[in-house]
Amino acid sequence: MDGKTFDRIMKRLQTDGSRREMLGGVLGAATALVTGAALGHSTAEAKPGKGRGRGRGNGGNGNGKGKGNTKVTLCHKTGNGTFQPITVGGPASKSHLNHGDVVCPLKACEVATSCDAAGVCTPGPAPEGTSCVTSGGASGHCTAGTCL
Repeated sequence: MDGKTFDRIMKRLQTDGSRREMLGGVLGAATALVTGAALGHSTAEAKPGKGRGRGRGNGGNGNGKGKGNTKVTLCHKTGNGTFQPITVGGPASKSHLNHGDVVCPLKACEVATSCDAAGVCTPGPAPEGTSCVTSGGASGHCTAGTCL
């Protein structure tokens, strides 16, 4: 670099407009860095799981909030070998069955109240007004243990 080029660069850096441009460039780069890091972080969190039940789930605590999927009630095998009733979306039932859960054969207007040591469900009446499907395939509501 010759002396004239150096003097020209120094003069540009000393002007207000150039300082603003430089400050804008620094702030823009910092913003891009922060935004890029945030986007990269959220992208990493959004990766799909492998269906092994180690994800964050949907927060339903086993209440079967499977976002439009058909619900399946299971006797879920816990870590200590006991069973407890849970309701999951149909697509999740396959992985549950693969690790020892048992399907509860419930009729309309029945819910699983408990599971025995072998994973057999104890059915009980569904709450009044629970949505159900009648034997004819129509939508109904549970009334006194019957889908009407």
